[in-house]
Order: sequence, then structure tokens, then C-alpha cells
Amino acid sequence: MMKISKKKKIIIVEIEESDEDSILKEKINELSQNKNNLIISFSKKVTKLNKSFFKTLIKKQRTNNKSFVLVSKEHKINYELNVVPTLIEAIDFIEIEEVERQINEI
Repeated sequence: MMKISKKKKIIIVEIEESDEDSILKEKINELSQNKNNLIISFSKKVTKLNKSFFKTLIKKQRTNNKSFVLVSKEHKINYELNVVPTLIEAIDFIEIEEVERQINEI
């Protein structure tokens, strides 16, 4: 079962091999309603959720002034979908975007 944790202003969802894509989609949509930065780690599962689902989620997060990052070693680094290979890089990615948002407010 997926593991959900919170670190600072970031919700981290670690997907397990046994998690079903339909349940993942529902839970990810639910978590995005909370207006927190969101990291989804697929390091233990290859998912079949489509690219358009993630693009829509990224747009929603940006509208809420929040970030969304996928962690996956199976996929190439993809800045359109914010895909990075490790959880540490995902946290760094979000922290950089937070700083950029603060600078843009000045």
C-alpha cells in the first residue's frame, strides 16, 4: 500500500508495486486538493497512468502556486512533466521553485 508522508510544505506519496493505478489516480487527485507541494515516487512501480493526467495535475498545482514532481528511475528526466530520478532531487526541485515564487513576489 502507498506510503504518504509530509516534509515541510511537501506531501510525499511513495507508490508500491501492489498499488492499483485507478486507486492511485483517485488518491493523487484528492491530495492535490490540499494545495500542498506534491511528490509522487514511482521508484518501486512502473505505472500506466497517462501523460495527460500528470500534465493536468501540474497545471492544477501551478494554479495553486504549488509544485508537482515525479520520481522515477524508469523514465528519462523530463522537465515537461517534472520527472527526476531520486527523492532528494524532487525535494530540491520543489525548494528551488518555492524560492523562485518568493523572488517573483518581490
